[in-house]
Amino acid sequence: MVERDLAKVEVAGSKPVSRSTFAPNVECAANRLSRDSIPSFEPLLTLNGQAAISRMHRPRFWVVSRAPRIPDALTMGPFNLEEARRHGLTKDHLLGTSWRRLGGGYYAFRAIADDPNVVLAAIIRRLPRTAVFSGRTAAWLHGLDLPPCEPVEVTVPLGCSTSRLVGVAVRRSTVDAGETVTRRGQPATSVVRTIADLGRRLPPVEAVAALDMALHRKLLELVDLRTWAGEHPRYRGVARLRRAIELAEPATDL
Repeated sequence: MVERDLAKVEVAGSKPVSRSTFAPNVECAANRLSRDSIPSFEPLLTLNGQAAISRMHRPRFWVVSRAPRIPDALTMGPFNLEEARRHGLTKDHLLGTSWRRLGGGYYAFRAIADDPNVVLAAIIRRLPRTAVFSGRTAAWLHGLDLPPCEPVEVTVPLGCSTSRLVGVAVRRSTVDAGETVTRRGQPATSVVRTIADLGRRLPPVEAVAALDMALHRKLLELVDLRTWAGEHPRYRGVARLRRAIELAEPATDL
């Protein structure tokens, strides 16, 4: 095309124009022609390309998870699957983070699952009706500063069969009707029987500490323990209980 333009100029009788002089003008014309007459497909290619898609306004849909259903009735204490179903929950619901499995088919709201009252309420429902909390668990129920769940201590009558429970120490012993009370809504041995059991089973230092704690809070008197030891001379550990009473007595007189 450039050569034809040069030829036309020479035929017309005009002054010959060198190729070097005319080339820049022709190139500018060619550039204008290419811009004006040849459509640019860059926008089209851009629209069909991935880059254009990224620039286009795309609606965003935010996925908001549904709030877990938490019936108020199930946030007060332990419950089993049947009770959960009565409130509209299924076993799959109980696998969520709002709930915790306590064992034996019982569950609890996660916020209260570590509460000793909830743990004890779940355990007692898995035991025979004649079972009572004893030892340090019973002492905690009576208000003493002792760990109630390390492990949970339970006493059942002689000859009573019960399945083995994780985290529960089950003892078999005779518990008279007058030695059973209700504390914090749970069955427990009486304070005299509880301190007597601790005095018989714990090491001397721990036994004396538990006895002093009960005496300081005026839950019982030493004469009550002496009477119990005299009425149960054949119980294992009674001699140890008597030594704990002797060691605790000077401190109570101060």
